[in-house]
Amino acid sequence: MLAVNARFQGLPITGLERYAREVTRRLRPSSTQLITPGSPLPGFRGQLWEQVVLPRRVHQSDVLWSPTNTGPLAVGRQVVTVHDAAIFDHPEWFHPKVVLWYRLLIPRLMARASIIITDSQFSKTRLLHHTRVSAEKIIVVPCGVDNRFQIARGTPHLFPQTVPHLPSRYVLAVGTLEPRKNLRRLLSAWEIVMRHTQDVVLLLSGQQSTVFSDSHIDKSAVGVRFIGHVDDRDLPLLYARAAAVAYPSLYEGFGLPVLEAMAAGVPVVSTTAPALREVAGDAALLVDPYNEEALADALLRVLEDSGLSGELVSRGIARAAQFTWEKTAEGVMEILEQA
Repeated sequence: MLAVNARFQGLPITGLERYAREVTRRLRPSSTQLITPGSPLPGFRGQLWEQVVLPRRVHQSDVLWSPTNTGPLAVGRQVVTVHDAAIFDHPEWFHPKVVLWYRLLIPRLMARASIIITDSQFSKTRLLHHTRVSAEKIIVVPCGVDNRFQIARGTPHLFPQTVPHLPSRYVLAVGTLEPRKNLRRLLSAWEIVMRHTQDVVLLLSGQQSTVFSDSHIDKSAVGVRFIGHVDDRDLPLLYARAAAVAYPSLYEGFGLPVLEAMAAGVPVVSTTAPALREVAGDAALLVDPYNEEALADALLRVLEDSGLSGELVSRGIARAAQFTWEKTAEGVMEILEQA
């Protein structure tokens, strides 16, 4: 029997929870048992449940899959998905207590687990750099994108129901309000964009998380609208109606919003961060994440050059079609069967 560490159930959907949900619902239900807390347990309470309660609910004959970076040290027959090495590469982006716990837990968990799954070759390289596990023990299985985003591409007449008064023309940025998302530089770049055009709004979708250090974002910037968390059912439509998607992240283990935007038929401006280059290929405009002028120039080019925008849309649709959650689930299931 396969047991799934389903601590993610009931938590707000970020990239980690989306990965866990999309893959889990594609595993064979007849041989899969989801082990969940009695109620949603974020933060420390969830970690405590994972280390103390979860091991007692896993049978000795089971293989446990922990899909969201952490898992119980007391379970040896375990496959763990560790999505990136940001906690090691950039501890300054996280709350100090989170850094202390994860840097103690993850190397020990990776050493004890049977196999580690990660999302990109970049993440594998960085995890190998920071831990003593062998390269053969870490297997790369890329993430996917749901066909809801493709469907939204064909429904431009529909509006997201939970985002009132949507601007007629906007650039969308999606992600947790955390330092690695580089939103302060995006806002600086947007000031430059606003000097050249006034008919477009920057929409920022996302929430602050207690896991990360404060991003110190100015929410009063001109031409910018913060819309907070968007209901998951409305996200594909929000992408599909955008003039462009900006994803100026400094560091990623994968970069799901890039694929989601491409699948929705929207041109993407992102960065040369290694994992984003790996995911986007030649289907996005990629710029130095530390260069605000380059970011502004790329956004203006996409907004003003319909030929370039159309070419990026065509390439993006083809690129996103290479990544599906069905492929991800098949890759994960093959590894779990090995374990």
